[in-house]
Amino acid sequence: MSRKTGISKEEIANLYTLKQKNFNYTEWLILKYAREWTLVKGENPSGDIVSEYETVVPEELRRYIDKLLRIMIFANYFGNKFLRRKKENDACNLN
Repeated sequence: MSRKTGISKEEIANLYTLKQKNFNYTEWLILKYAREWTLVKGENPSGDIVSEYETVVPEELRRYIDKLLRIMIFANYFGNKFLRRKKENDACNLN
């Protein structure tokens, strides 16, 4: 699905591996925070990356990102519940 929306295989791979060299530092921090947020199922993540995120990313942008993360997880849950795909249409296939 992501490639249908204009995201290249390379961009998908970069988002999957999340290597710092593939992003500017602020982008990488935001993406890393979003991944950590997702891993703790929408709770506030902890650790060094969070304190760095809070230092580097302005508060207004952090509030926007938190809202965006919440609506994205809602959309994901909604899609999983009501818009299920058949297994042969795996949107995450990098091959």
